[in-house]
Formats: sequence, C-alpha cells, structure tokens
Amino acid sequence: MKTKTKQEPVRIDKDGFVRCRVCGCTESDACADMCSWIEQDLCSTCSRAVDAMVEWHENARRVNLTALVREYVESVNAQALLRRKTKAAAGGRR
Repeated sequence: MKTKTKQEPVRIDKDGFVRCRVCGCTESDACADMCSWIEQDLCSTCSRAVDAMVEWHENARRVNLTALVREYVESVNAQALLRRKTKAAAGGRR
C-alpha cells in the first residue's frame, strides 16, 4: 500500500475523534463492517478498497479509471433498485 507523500494534517471531527482520510468515519461513527484503524487516519475498510484498486491497477490489461467508475455507478444503481423491489414486494415493510 502506498503511504502519503506529503504530511497532511489528521482530520478531527467536532467531538475530537480522528476521521478516516478517505471516507470520514470515526470511532463513534464507524463503517458498516465495524472497521478499525490501519494507520493513524486510515480505516480498515478504506485500506482494503485501496489495496483492491492497487491490485486492479497492477493486473489490468488496460487501466481505464472512467470505465471503472461507470461500472461502480451501475453496480450501486442495480443494488439500490434491487433493494427497492425487495422492499415493495414485502409491502413496504422490512
């Protein structure tokens, strides 16, 4: 994993908790999978995402960030549509 090249200040929220430099989660408002700190200001969820991006970049035949973002957006939209259909099929209740 690549480390920060320039020294950036650690972000702190209004309650004094350190924020993740990528997603902004804190100890009091962690990611959905209950992340932990990998670096002073990098959570485990974002660290895994960065590692996956590095692996993709190293192994892709032709790196195309625009296409990757488009696939991500389509995937998120498809998941949201599936959740809405599931909720509607359940009569609007969970």
